Amino acid sequence: MKKLVSLLAVTAMFFTIILSSFATEAPVNILGEQGDPANITPSMDQSLVNQWWYWYPEGVTEDDANYTVVDGTKADGTTGKLYQAAHPTPTTGWTKYVVSADKLKPNTKYRFQAWVKVDKDVNWSSPAGQGSWISTDAKGATKVIPLGFQDKDVWNLLKLEFTTPAEVKDVALYWQFEATGGTSWAYDFKLVEWYEGIDASSQAPTS
Repeated sequence: MKKLVSLLAVTAMFFTIILSSFATEAPVNILGEQGDPANITPSMDQSLVNQWWYWYPEGVTEDDANYTVVDGTKADGTTGKLYQAAHPTPTTGWTKYVVSADKLKPNTKYRFQAWVKVDKDVNWSSPAGQGSWISTDAKGATKVIPLGFQDKDVWNLLKLEFTTPAEVKDVALYWQFEATGGTSWAYDFKLVEWYEGIDASSQAPTS
């Protein structure tokens, strides 16, 4: 009996080693704690290039928008911090985060994603206008369809991919808003290395 138990123990250890060799670590969120609204402080200070901030185009009067962090219900039903952009009147603005080149690898594909939701008042600013969406200044990035009133009160996981060049440069990431008014929420901003089967992964990127 003892020999059988020992044999089973050795066998179990063998399979554990084999399985662990095939295991992959959860992708790391390059944005770190800045991807969580709980760690974001909305600001009008444009000098904060490495933090999320709100900006309005030069020459345009500051609107009556309210950018803040609130408690709310997330897509999975849990309660947590959400980034809220409330626009009583038509406006265009965005939050921005600059990822320095030293945090990226050359010739590598990345995914930028976030959970975003809008209310019924987020109408498009024009027939071909925008709503609420994420974007980047990285060349060749895939496009995201902006959320409008047709997506009201439903969380949407917005995601885009881009590939870095041989000579890596800083990359700017945006959560943008252009509409006739309304409120939009977002949370769980992530930037991770893209990999085959990323959408089927059961593990969310860690901070």
